[in-house]
Amino acid sequence: MLYQISDGRLWDVDAAQFADQAPEGAEIIPLYADGKPAGDDYLRRTLEFYGYSVGPELLTLEELKAAKLAQINEGCQHILDSLTATYPAAELLTFDRQEAEARSLLADTSSQAPFLTSLAAARGISVTDLAHKVIVKADLFSAASAFAIGQRQRYEDLLEEAQTKEAVAAIQPVYTLPEVQA
Repeated sequence: MLYQISDGRLWDVDAAQFADQAPEGAEIIPLYADGKPAGDDYLRRTLEFYGYSVGPELLTLEELKAAKLAQINEGCQHILDSLTATYPAAELLTFDRQEAEARSLLADTSSQAPFLTSLAAARGISVTDLAHKVIVKADLFSAASAFAIGQRQRYEDLLEEAQTKEAVAAIQPVYTLPEVQA
């Protein structure tokens, strides 16, 4: 189904975008408001009323920016989640404590590290060896997450600078992680 608006353009309801031409045999519905051919605003209200998708061409710059920001954030969250995907959620909650105890213990061997002591005993390794392993992983995570967050912030800066719909559409967030050595 296609809606035709006042300037003659055709809106393809299924594709949620303007069509260059009507496919053969397509149903074309001239869109009217108050007895006069209707424009973009009425087209959008009609699509929303009937529950059809409103494509990017009908969104305002602010709406496009909000959608792009969500895309930017989702991409960053996805790559950050990949850094910890192999850990149970409850274990993730202990990472700050593990790192704090490890740094404290390596700075002062008389420091108390009850959590790391229990972990080391369960693993059958020394608490000092475990502290070193924890610091290496914490530093790697910090570097990788900072890199991903920096990319996210760069995309957000580009989005804030974007003054047109085309500039917003040109922002294609692709996240990578740095090469790191363990």
